[in-house]
Amino acid sequence: MSDGHTLFGLPALDGAIQGGIRGGWLALLLDKPGTGAQLLAKQFAHGAPGGRPILFYSTTEREDHLPEVFRGFGWDPAGIRFTDLDRVYFARTHRRELETAQARERGLSLAELAPGPARTEIGSPGGVSQKLLADLSQLSGPFRFVLDSSDFLFEVLDPLESTKLVRQIRNRALELSGEALVLLNPSVVDGRHRAFLEGIADIVLRLEASEHLASPQRRLLLEKLRNHPERCGSFGTEPSPGGFRPSESLTSPPANR
Repeated sequence: MSDGHTLFGLPALDGAIQGGIRGGWLALLLDKPGTGAQLLAKQFAHGAPGGRPILFYSTTEREDHLPEVFRGFGWDPAGIRFTDLDRVYFARTHRRELETAQARERGLSLAELAPGPARTEIGSPGGVSQKLLADLSQLSGPFRFVLDSSDFLFEVLDPLESTKLVRQIRNRALELSGEALVLLNPSVVDGRHRAFLEGIADIVLRLEASEHLASPQRRLLLEKLRNHPERCGSFGTEPSPGGFRPSESLTSPPANR
């Protein structure tokens, strides 16, 4: 959107994005462990305008712990719909495996172990897609969406299904003027699928740590802004008790604003 509301809480970066894109979009944030990308994703969720639906899907943190994490940075978690995809998926998958192991230990037959009528639930690969798409289908206007690790999708879904799901998220964002952020660790996805995701994304960001290990500074690179390459640039930032804040010494914004 271009109405001046907060995106990532970094004025130079927010201005570059809002000045060059209209309507809904999907952003891909490339990161490596330790850069703080998941904190930046939370900051993005926090910045949504009041009253706008916010869907936050975590694959590493429990949904009942996330509100306290937000409050620790001074952010109000009210209005954010948290879902821990990792816990929900693996809890049911592992429960089925445990039940099967226990049944075999008791000497039940293969026929008795056979599953009942086929069901699709969140604990099945197809259920992950259905959960996300069902939530998006309930929306009727602008929204903000965060998936804090698309690596999880490639772990539990077929790669083609994973990329298809990301495209469907983007299509919903375009339809409803939503803002969607998906995180990706490039080292865990093969080059072909990574290139596909970067191709469908309207915005591609890369968060890099300082070359000096003792420095808290980060460099946030705006590598792609659809139809506006002149607005891409490097934006300095550093973590603080209140989230990421600008670091002008590392900022090289585009000259054409």
